[in-house]
Amino acid sequence: MPAYPYEPLASAPFPRAPWRTVFTMYARRYLRRRSVVIVILLANIPTVVGAVLLYLIGQGKQIGPLSDALPNINMKLARPFVDNFLTATAILAAIIGPSAIAGERRAGGVVFHLIRPMTGRELLLGHWLAVSAVLCATGLVPLVALFLFGRLVLPASLLGALPWSAGLRVLGVGAVASALVGLVVIAISASAGNSRGAFLVWLLSYFGSKIAMDVLRAAKVGEVVRCLSLPDVLKQFAAYALEGTARFEGCGPWWMLVFAAIVAAAVVSLTRGVSAVERT
Repeated sequence: MPAYPYEPLASAPFPRAPWRTVFTMYARRYLRRRSVVIVILLANIPTVVGAVLLYLIGQGKQIGPLSDALPNINMKLARPFVDNFLTATAILAAIIGPSAIAGERRAGGVVFHLIRPMTGRELLLGHWLAVSAVLCATGLVPLVALFLFGRLVLPASLLGALPWSAGLRVLGVGAVASALVGLVVIAISASAGNSRGAFLVWLLSYFGSKIAMDVLRAAKVGEVVRCLSLPDVLKQFAAYALEGTARFEGCGPWWMLVFAAIVAAAVVSLTRGVSAVERT
């Protein structure tokens, strides 16, 4: 690991930015955890299945209705990947996110960082990028491999169904979702008093809101409740970005307002977290 910021600035002629040091350190630490590796492997089972189906289609095999739907990078293909990706990111965020800041504060690690030339803002930025990068790698790297595999395996007559622009849209959706989930979980971790509390708040924010909205919908409260939970907001965003159509009918502009409210709440919480970290 580079000397900076663990040695005086003068000893490093080309010092790295402090947030880059934090990002590198914790991204490596997260990827070495057995639980993280297991979740990533399980999350990519649909990608392997998709690669096998693409190969069979490329060989001219008929696989029922999938022969027409699978080569299309639209919601027919992307919806299962989006659902699986969001579930995997939520589980990974629960594993690595709550302890990122709250655990360090409790163990005294924050003080260790801040006695070096580093601010609380830089520390949280490095943690956010590390968590978001791990979440992003969960589905995007294999999805890129699957997309390239389809471009190389499928016959020329089917390549028109795999435009590069569609692949870039899928990557953009995954990157935005990873960044937002990382922002929310780091904001919770930074403002929570301990890792357990941050863990419970994250579960309530993601899975709890989803269950509550599904219960309300089952009680015939209305379709709009589908846009009032974090996972459904992300799915609605993915549907608009990939297809230009709504995934949950009747939501209207509500999902955009909820999306903006989630980002605003995360930013406010993160700001409070920076103050709390620097007071430490």
